[in-house]
Amino acid sequence: MNALMPSATAPLFALAEPFAPLFDPFGFGRAAADYWRDSVERSILYWDVMRQRGNEYLEHIEKTRPTVLGFDTDIVMEGETLPRPVNYELLRVHPPEGVETDELARPFVVVDPRAGHGPGIGGFKPDSEIGIALRAGHPCYFIAFMPYPVPGQRVEDVV
Repeated sequence: MNALMPSATAPLFALAEPFAPLFDPFGFGRAAADYWRDSVERSILYWDVMRQRGNEYLEHIEKTRPTVLGFDTDIVMEGETLPRPVNYELLRVHPPEGVETDELARPFVVVDPRAGHGPGIGGFKPDSEIGIALRAGHPCYFIAFMPYPVPGQRVEDVV
C-alpha cells in the first residue's frame, strides 16, 4: 500500500482488528500459516541441496578415474592391463608441499572400500590416515576401485 495514497479498505481493516481474536481465539490459524510457510521454505532449501549434490555427483562420475582423494596421485598399475582385467588400480600418493617422504621407510597402503564414490576413505582430508602417514615420512599408496566392474571380471580376479 502506498503511504501517500491510503487504501479505500484501510478503514475497514482498522475496524476489524479488535474482532480478530474472535475468529481465531487460540491462534491456530496464525500457527498453521507459520507452519505452512516454514515447511515450504524448508522444502525449497532441501531440493536446492539435492540439486547441488546431484550436479556434483554427475561431475564426479564423468571423470575417467573418479576418486575422492584429497591428494595428487600417479597411477602405478592399472588393473585393466592385467592378464585377467579388473576394475582397480594402484596409485602413488604425492605428499603435500613442505612434506618429505623417506623412500626407504615402510610403505603405507590404503584400500578404498567404497569404489571411490563415497565418504570415509583414508585419504579424503589432510588429517586422514594417508595424511598422517605422509607427515611421518612414509611413502603412501592407494588401491582405488572403479565404480563399475570390468566385463568378465570375477571376485577371484580381484582378490
